[in-house]
Amino acid sequence: MTGFLLDTNVLSEFARTGKPDQHVDRWLKITAEESLFASVLTFGEIRRGIELLPLGKRRTQLEQWQEHLVASFENRLFPVTKAIADRWAVLSAQTQRKGIAWPISMARLQLPHLSTI
Repeated sequence: MTGFLLDTNVLSEFARTGKPDQHVDRWLKITAEESLFASVLTFGEIRRGIELLPLGKRRTQLEQWQEHLVASFENRLFPVTKAIADRWAVLSAQTQRKGIAWPISMARLQLPHLSTI
């Protein structure tokens, strides 16, 4: 099985005020939902951002968004293992050396045998 590991900035496109980036929006619409995965670190980063906000309407909206997001990724959420971290490091360094500016997850990081990672 292969899939795409979504980075925090990809998911956050849909929580910001205004419209999401058209490229991210288009890519997610044409990509099968069952092939989209998130890391526990992504949800930690999102939660950290919410915790930094003062109490209020925006924070409440983001907390509700995160709850919905967690529920939608319930069966497609996985921990970051050493193997995953090493693979990210190698691919991230390779893309940086090539001058690729977008996040590694938008470069469609394929994780072979995702169910066994």
